[in-house]
Amino acid sequence: MKNLKWFFSELIKLLSDEKSYFSKKRVESFIIFLAVLITYVWYCIVNITTMNATDFTLVSGAMMVYSGYTVNSIQKEKKMNKEI
Repeated sequence: MKNLKWFFSELIKLLSDEKSYFSKKRVESFIIFLAVLITYVWYCIVNITTMNATDFTLVSGAMMVYSGYTVNSIQKEKKMNKEI
């Protein structure tokens, strides 16, 4: 119970100006990624009968580009923070 209380208090700190154990950008990136993943899976389930290989590749490619961009941005930020 104590750990659960700590977890939620840290999440609440993310929304304020207080220092938090969690990184706001990483939490936001995770939420966005999860939303994109759920949308992708839902799209594939709904359209599986009408999708061809090209459609599937385009949707998958868009997800991969987004993930690569996100990871690249996080790595750049880590590198910049290390140099400072």
